[in-house]
Amino acid sequence: PGSTTVRPWGAFIVFDVTRPSSFEAVTKWKEDLDSKLTLANGKNVAAVLLANKCDQGQDVLTNNGIQMEKFCQENGFVGWYETSAKENMNIDEAANCLVKHIIANENDFLQSEVPDTISPQLNSGRGRTC
Repeated sequence: PGSTTVRPWGAFIVFDVTRPSSFEAVTKWKEDLDSKLTLANGKNVAAVLLANKCDQGQDVLTNNGIQMEKFCQENGFVGWYETSAKENMNIDEAANCLVKHIIANENDFLQSEVPDTISPQLNSGRGRTC
């Protein structure tokens, strides 16, 4: 059915560098994510692309960082990391990147949700101070 609107969330999309067919499916997975989830402010969910099993030494898909950056920009990823779940490589860095984007999206949402905020003002020279 239709898409679901959610408050800021994030997603990892993971492919296996030892299986080129998994990289070929990345755009489908991202399109599927974007078609099913949108943030309350209408933006897509922040997604980080993970090139997993980089410890296997088969980095043919990711050996051109500029090409990977371009791929991410063209397909709506906020970033990408070569990772190894087995060796715990770049997992924290990828998570930190995603959390920063989630927080930025939350801040954007809160600012758009309450556009006309009135702050109380103290009368000068009168009243109590806190």
